[in-house]
Amino acid sequence: MLAAYLGSMGEAVRDAVKIDYTDIPYFPTSTVPGHRGRLIFGYVSDVPVICMQGRFHYYEGYPLSKCVMPVRLMKLLGVTHLIASNAAGGLNENYKVGDVMLQKDHLNLMGFAGNNPLRGPNEARFGPRFFAMTNAYDRSILKGIKGIVSELGMQDRVQEGVYTCMGGPNYETVAELRALKMMGIDAVGMSTVHEVTAARHCGMKCFAFSLITNICSVDYDCDIEANGDEVLDVGKSKEEDLKVFVEHVVGFIGKNWSVFNKEAWMTLDIMSALIKSFDSKIKREKKDHLNFMGFAGNNPLRGLNEAKFGPRFFAMTNPYDRSILKGVKGKSVRELFPVAKVTAASTGRMFAFSLITNICTVDYDCDVEANGDEVLDVGKSKGRGSESFCRTCCRFYWKELLYRGKLCQQMNWHKY
Repeated sequence: MLAAYLGSMGEAVRDAVKIDYTDIPYFPTSTVPGHRGRLIFGYVSDVPVICMQGRFHYYEGYPLSKCVMPVRLMKLLGVTHLIASNAAGGLNENYKVGDVMLQKDHLNLMGFAGNNPLRGPNEARFGPRFFAMTNAYDRSILKGIKGIVSELGMQDRVQEGVYTCMGGPNYETVAELRALKMMGIDAVGMSTVHEVTAARHCGMKCFAFSLITNICSVDYDCDIEANGDEVLDVGKSKEEDLKVFVEHVVGFIGKNWSVFNKEAWMTLDIMSALIKSFDSKIKREKKDHLNFMGFAGNNPLRGLNEAKFGPRFFAMTNPYDRSILKGVKGKSVRELFPVAKVTAASTGRMFAFSLITNICTVDYDCDVEANGDEVLDVGKSKGRGSESFCRTCCRFYWKELLYRGKLCQQMNWHKY
């Protein structure tokens, strides 16, 4: 996937077949300067490739599911590896304009808010409903590309870091940049994250890099502002060097991996035509929640207030009802396995608990990945214990409500 500054990379494709987006039924079109809007089929470093000259951004008005349509098309055509490039603002104080950052991971802020390209019914032909992202950017590829960096003498201007995608099209405020820096972000852009998410869902191995086109200031006294022209100018000045870099990356991947699914691979002419569980006591913990979706305005109470349910404005500083926690504390949970922990919380008059079905790793050297089957298997094996626990909680809760008479008065259920 070519960033705007790599648009001419398409001209380096041998035996090229070029198809405009406008000639592909139902395909989006690019509206951003520098994005030509076409797919190019051919060879780079003797490796069969599909180059995407022009990507689609959320700020252009497309839903993320539409933005990743090209990735899914590539999957159907047999592509097994995704190389994504982007322009980004450098947030790490050690970065300079013109540096290249190899992406070792990303922070999906849009996903925190529920904006995920896979939202909706799962398309099983592309991948499973639940899948791991702990190796989003393939570490074996990244390790090998570091050798290419040394070979090309680029080590003084190549960095490795964590990327995040903002919705755009505006650049970030100082407060936003400060928050991102505290979260460990090294570079900020407006693409790539959702594309890599879709590619990993499809089972592709991914590599991505960012050209640092501007430095993000976290100083309110700084008068320098980022602008689109600056981004394009820096990209143009580094275009030739990065074309050579990409050619080497493609060659390295083609040499070390099978890059196309041979069952899906077809000749270029044909492709062109096709496209026209523990037994113990409940442990009480002082817990709370962090509503990332609420940060982005995705709140279940958004819209006109329904006064019959509650007031327009209300406090969430003490959302956990202590009477319920006190009532269930000390109850035995049977049949739950030793490493499991039940975390109990009450929101308003609601009671909730979690069954720990997998352990989240924060170690890049860990090869264990979460998967949906594991979650279902653990849940199924502990189902009877969870049901027993739920019945205990429900008996306590209903006894308390009936004792207070609230349910009888409000809902006229006294006859039950």
